[in-house]
Amino acid sequence: MRTVKMAVLAFVASWAIGCISLDSVIKIKPDGSGTMEQTMLINSSTMSMMSMMGGGESKDAKPKLDPATIFSKEKLAADAANLGEGVTFVSSEPVTQGEMKGVKAIYAFTDFNKLKVSTSLPDMEEGGTSVTGKGDPLPIRFSRSGSSSLLTMNMLEELAKADAKSGAKTEAKAGDKPEMPKEMMAMLAPMFKDMRVAIAVEPVGTLVRTNATHVQGKRVTLFDVAFGELFADPAGLEKMEKLGNNPSLTEIRAALKGMKGIKINDVDKLEIEFK
Repeated sequence: MRTVKMAVLAFVASWAIGCISLDSVIKIKPDGSGTMEQTMLINSSTMSMMSMMGGGESKDAKPKLDPATIFSKEKLAADAANLGEGVTFVSSEPVTQGEMKGVKAIYAFTDFNKLKVSTSLPDMEEGGTSVTGKGDPLPIRFSRSGSSSLLTMNMLEELAKADAKSGAKTEAKAGDKPEMPKEMMAMLAPMFKDMRVAIAVEPVGTLVRTNATHVQGKRVTLFDVAFGELFADPAGLEKMEKLGNNPSLTEIRAALKGMKGIKINDVDKLEIEFK
């Protein structure tokens, strides 16, 4: 199931950032317009600690990350252009979840196919501290036929194109990526306990059918990575670390089997029909 590979890419990208949570819910109308609600949260104290551990800041110059400044209405409005052509900022409100603080921002779009749906984490910069998240676009497309609308996400086709473009696959060598000591995993676990990266789609209208694995009401989860649950499974994390830089589909399936904290759709071509 190729969708798993995208979830793994999201995990790898997020691991490098840490302490940032992004939950996106896309509400789409039958005509292809709609809104995207993004709940973006950070744990500024944990991020400061990680920065010092990494040697990026001196102990006397702790970075200050204020969610009120990072997620100001002005910045959110400016970021709308990065979400796709025709996307506009609608509103925002502060949100607190445990030790995480941030904002719930709502954006409007006129054409779903111009909306950039990706696993990217927020780009943040304040007081000389820069945090940049990188993700991969999800190949999800909108089409309309007769009285019904259809969302499709064909991972097989997209990955085949990527493989053809990059040429023959280069197998990862053992030792390409050093394994993280179990003691380090245990120490980092509290820092990632509230972190989550998720994307879901919710049709505004009637859900006719879907072959998605994770459906609640009309909401379809494209993928959901909950890091607190992942860290509660050190054996699973150890398997993921040993995947290397370019794991095969078989290797990914084996590593994720039975793991908690990752929701993916067990289909090669996801379909959501609504009207």
